Amino acid sequence: MVDRVGSAYRRSVPSFGLIMWTLLLIIFGAIPIVFITGAFLDAARRPQWIWAFAERVQVFWLGVLLFGTFVMPLGLPFAAWYWLRVRRELQAVEAGNFGEAMNGL
Repeated sequence: MVDRVGSAYRRSVPSFGLIMWTLLLIIFGAIPIVFITGAFLDAARRPQWIWAFAERVQVFWLGVLLFGTFVMPLGLPFAAWYWLRVRRELQAVEAGNFGEAMNGL
């Protein structure tokens, strides 16, 4: 009787490989979501005047990044473009370098 209970328990516990595979999928699934959501939150916290001086449209970027959280293949390139290009221009305007933002970095 004890043997049956022990074998039933062993069958119900997932293997180490299954646990590691699940953690791997969660980690690599969460990284793109965090990348895109971080870009969205960064874009949302910037005041409208910064976007106006940088000649960018805040609502467009918020919409694209929000859509990108649901459609990852499209969201990742847009989030990368935001982090590498648009955010630098916004930071330049915020620091008072209007010329650099207008010419593009």
